[in-house]
Amino acid sequence: MYVEEIKPYKKTWPWVAFILGSYKVIVLLLGVNLAAEMMRIGPANIIVFILLGIASFIDGILTYIGPLLFFWGFTKIFIRGSLKFQEFTAKAARFLGDLGALATRNVQRNPARAASIAFLIALIIGYSVQVTGSLATEQDYMVREIYSSVGADISVSLSSPINTSTTMNTIANLSDVSSTASEYSFSGNTGSNIINLRAVNPEVWLATAYYENAWFT
Repeated sequence: MYVEEIKPYKKTWPWVAFILGSYKVIVLLLGVNLAAEMMRIGPANIIVFILLGIASFIDGILTYIGPLLFFWGFTKIFIRGSLKFQEFTAKAARFLGDLGALATRNVQRNPARAASIAFLIALIIGYSVQVTGSLATEQDYMVREIYSSVGADISVSLSSPINTSTTMNTIANLSDVSSTASEYSFSGNTGSNIINLRAVNPEVWLATAYYENAWFT
């Protein structure tokens, strides 16, 4: 017998919240940035650009409420509204003995209360992970951005390539310098636009410069 009365509720909104929240969780896990994709594509295809603009606006809102919608929809659909899920938890809790049986019966008798408690716990844990992960991601991005801007642990920029060999030899003779590499920057004109180019010795450059494998194919 149920201890508390189970009030019927519409399942449409929990499913909508669960789908939107699941979409945002997947986007966060994959690391997809719709704003960056819009900048990459540009306004060349106006229809695609408008659709991406709408999706980017919705995605920006879901960045803050996506996990909340996911946890709320999940607890509403599975913990409160699914008898099969409750039967599955009952089977999974058998190894706990009497404690598992007591917890299972409590969930079956009070599905709404159990869903509310599960939602609060999931919300606390989820946002704790999100905040900690955001700080770690920002720190990682800052470090990689600095290395990418500098190009190596230390870089020296010369306005003219005339004294490059002398300068490189002087730097190589310093203490604690394990390797050096020259990198020549120039531009090429294709007629319609200007392309920035770089010339390096790949065998020496790979041992000195900072790079990530995903940058090259």
